Formats: sequence, structure tokens, C-alpha cells
Amino acid sequence: MARRIIAIAFMLLLVGLMPAVADSPNDVELKALKRLSGEIDGAIVYARHRHIYRTPVGKWDPVELDEGEYARWSPDGKRIAVYHRRNVYVMNADGSDRRLLTDEGWQDDGSPIEFHSNNREVI
Repeated sequence: MARRIIAIAFMLLLVGLMPAVADSPNDVELKALKRLSGEIDGAIVYARHRHIYRTPVGKWDPVELDEGEYARWSPDGKRIAVYHRRNVYVMNADGSDRRLLTDEGWQDDGSPIEFHSNNREVI
């Protein structure tokens, strides 16, 4: 269910109903967000200009969590894995308790990071 919610929210971002930056919404966008926010309980996490942002569905103002180039939700939606400066970090969904997972510098080969379905490992 959580993956479905995240997928729907990501699609909204792609079609322009959710902002990539905090621009002022127009009336049509506000009505669409209000309608959808009653149906979807979730948030979008994304990177922009080497910073990680989290935007709850139905809200317009993104919250900057920390620095990073990639961001991936854990299957339970409680944590986020982040790639930043050749290292992988994990933090809580609100950006708190950021912890380093790698210490030798991970080589970015274009492959995304992902949480394993066990919620304990990042691959």
C-alpha cells in the first residue's frame, strides 16, 4: 500500500500537480491537491540541487531535510536512504538522526540506492 501511495505521489510530481520547487499554486492546482490529499496519505521525497526535500501530499511547501543527491524511502516509510559525497546515509523520515553507512566512499556508477525489503539493508 505504501509503495502505491508513493507511486501515485511521484506521478503527480511528473504531471505537474506537485511542485518541484515552492512556487505559488494556481486555483486549479490547489483544488486538485485538496481533492487528492483526502485520498492519499503520504509524502514525496526528492533531490534538487544536491539537497533532499520532503513534501507531504496536499501541502505545497517542501521541507529541506539535508544534503544529498539521491533519496529512497524504506519499505515501512520510516527512514530515507541518501547518497551524498560518495557515501550512503540513512535518516529518519523527518531528516533527524542521519547516520553514515559507508566509510570508504561508494563509487557512483549511475545505479540507484534502494532499501532492501527487510527494512534493514540498503543495496
